[in-house]
Amino acid sequence: MRFFSLAFYTVLFLLLPLMANAQETVESAPQVTDSIQKMIAKRGKYILETFASRKKIDIDYQKVEEYVTQNAEGYKQLMNRFWENPDSLNEEEAAMLYYGYAFTKDYTPENIDLNVKLLEAFNDKDPANAFTAYKKESKRTPVSLSLLMNTSLLAGKMGMGESKKKYMHMAMKMLSGIMASGTGYSKEKAIKVLYIADEYAIFRDLMGMSMTRQEFYENRYDRMTLDTGNDGESIILWFDTYLNHQKLMQNNAKNRKQKKNKK
Repeated sequence: MRFFSLAFYTVLFLLLPLMANAQETVESAPQVTDSIQKMIAKRGKYILETFASRKKIDIDYQKVEEYVTQNAEGYKQLMNRFWENPDSLNEEEAAMLYYGYAFTKDYTPENIDLNVKLLEAFNDKDPANAFTAYKKESKRTPVSLSLLMNTSLLAGKMGMGESKKKYMHMAMKMLSGIMASGTGYSKEKAIKVLYIADEYAIFRDLMGMSMTRQEFYENRYDRMTLDTGNDGESIILWFDTYLNHQKLMQNNAKNRKQKKNKK
C-alpha cells in the first residue's frame, strides 16, 4: 500500500505542472483547446477516482481540537516535521496537521483582499515579486493547499528547482490529508476544507475542471457542479466548509460586540 501511495504521489507531483502549462496553452491557443481539454479531463478524473478509492479517515473535529489544545507541543513538532520533511508524515498526521490548524490562534478564514492581491501578483510579469509574496503568506498560512501549490509553481517559473520541489511535496502532503476526509461524491462524504481557495485548488488546478454552478447548503456544504471538459460531461462534488464558516461567524460576532462596546 505504501508503494502504491508513493508511486501515485510521484505521478501527481510530475503531472501538476504539466496540467498548469496545458491550461496556459488553452488560453493562448484556442485552436488546440479541444484536444488539450480532453487530455486534462482524463487526468482529472483519474486523480479524483484514485483518491476516492483510497481508505478514508474519520475526521472528528472534537478529537482534533482536544489534541491541539491539550498537546500543543506535539502539534508544534508535527508542524516542524512538515516544514523540514513533509514526506515523513503519514496521511493521518497530515490530516491532523491540516484540520488541527483551525483550532490554533493563528487560523483565519480567507482574506478576500489578500487573495486578490496574491492572484494579481501570480498573474504579473514579475514572478520573483509574486514568489516573495506567496512565500511570505505560506509562512502565515502554512497548511493552505492553494498557497503551497502556487508557491511551488512560481518557484518553477523562476528556475528554483529545490524550492519548487519542497513546496510541491508540502502541497501533496496536505492534499493527501484533505482527500482522506471524503470522496466528495455526496454530502455525507464531502471533502472537508479549511479554505475556500483549497476547493478551487482541488477541482480546478489539480483536476482541470471548471465550475458551472455552486450551491450552499446548511451553512457548511458547497455543492459544486463541475464541467470535466470532456464533451459536456459534468460531475457533482461536495465540500464541507464547516470550520471555515464557524470561524467567520465567530469573527463577525466578535466584531459586532466590539462595535457595540464603542458606542
